[in-house]
Amino acid sequence: MISRMASAPGVATRSYGQARDAVQLQTRVPLELKERYHAAARARGLSLSLYLEELIKLDPLAPAAVKEASRLSA
Repeated sequence: MISRMASAPGVATRSYGQARDAVQLQTRVPLELKERYHAAARARGLSLSLYLEELIKLDPLAPAAVKEASRLSA
């Protein structure tokens, strides 16, 4: 039985069960750009999804993250 998805050795990932509300994100990008994203994530020791989560935090025009408490009160 496989209990969780395998990841590359040394790559930071979430604890099991933390991404239960996660949805799949699909897009098409040039191969060179995909390779750059993967290389940048790998250089920081992150999975690609964690790298993208950190990247959005740097964008001043991106909407603020929804806090867990406000999600529960809705």
